[in-house]
Amino acid sequence: SPSPSPSPSSILRQRLTTYVEAPDHSMGALLHRLHPKRAILATEYLLMERKVVILSHNASTLTAAAAALRSLLFPFAWKYLYVPVLVPSMFQYLDCPTPYIVGVSAAHRATILSIPSVQQEALIIDLENDRVFSAQQQQQQHQAGPLHHLRHESLDAIFPLPIRMYLLETISRLYGRSRRYPTSPPQSDLLDDNKNLENREKELTALEDSEVALAIELRMSLGKAWAHMLSGYRRFCNLWPEKEDPGVVFDAPTFLNTRPRHNVSFLKAIFKTSAFRDFLETRATAETQDGLRPVKSDLFDVLEEAEAHRLYDSRGEINIDVHVVPRPRFSLMQPDLPWASPDETDQPSLAP
Repeated sequence: SPSPSPSPSSILRQRLTTYVEAPDHSMGALLHRLHPKRAILATEYLLMERKVVILSHNASTLTAAAAALRSLLFPFAWKYLYVPVLVPSMFQYLDCPTPYIVGVSAAHRATILSIPSVQQEALIIDLENDRVFSAQQQQQQHQAGPLHHLRHESLDAIFPLPIRMYLLETISRLYGRSRRYPTSPPQSDLLDDNKNLENREKELTALEDSEVALAIELRMSLGKAWAHMLSGYRRFCNLWPEKEDPGVVFDAPTFLNTRPRHNVSFLKAIFKTSAFRDFLETRATAETQDGLRPVKSDLFDVLEEAEAHRLYDSRGEINIDVHVVPRPRFSLMQPDLPWASPDETDQPSLAP
């Protein structure tokens, strides 16, 4: 007979608090111009540490889209070449042997696609036409063909189907919400009176708040997906005592034996990446038996702790409080700007 569920009085309740910094980039720059399916494909390429080139006519769009794409790697970090806007005089960096995220003006599309290393290794994200393709397939007009070919032949592994569907549903929902808001702040008129200036300030604040909400919700969804796949990974970590600096030994084979079969191939490929090694090393400490620092306020650590308790401890119940740390506004920093005259001689003062 099944074991009885624990009584309410025997449940160990715990409350964890996490702080999430408001992002300094716009997710709308990516969500407005790239379909969720193609955004997930680009994320898979970056997780497998491949080369990605972003094309757009607008430099600010390239900068925001590159930052948004990099944020889709959460809880991992991009440690390779990252150039949101690459000028033509530096196109030689596209021959870099390591992975990269590079943004290039769409005006140089033909030049970029003619570079051999880009043709053979890079994924092209065309924000002007909502396309994701390899340079060798640039002549193919049908989107399903390149997507199917790239996903099954060019990648070592892709998201497990349940995780892919969960992320697709989340990003599609955010994609629909992002289209309700303008892609840029309202334009100003030098002749506007103070009342109009106040109205524009309110509109700009509302736009920034909506962007922050979208980015935080997406980060939470990514964190939950990875917490589900990596739940309990701390139980398979041990301190590496032979190193002077703190190190972590992760028993990947034993951990994979505890995972659902549809997750194994994807996780096996992830464990081979430098991003996962960096993920462990940033949490390393010599003060604990497993070599990992205790769970404090990191968003992923808190989500993973809650998921692990759900799986391994039926008597545990964790509630999570999420606090968003707002980014500073320039208008709030203005009073703190120095007005004293500079130290250089014969230089005018900034004082009014």
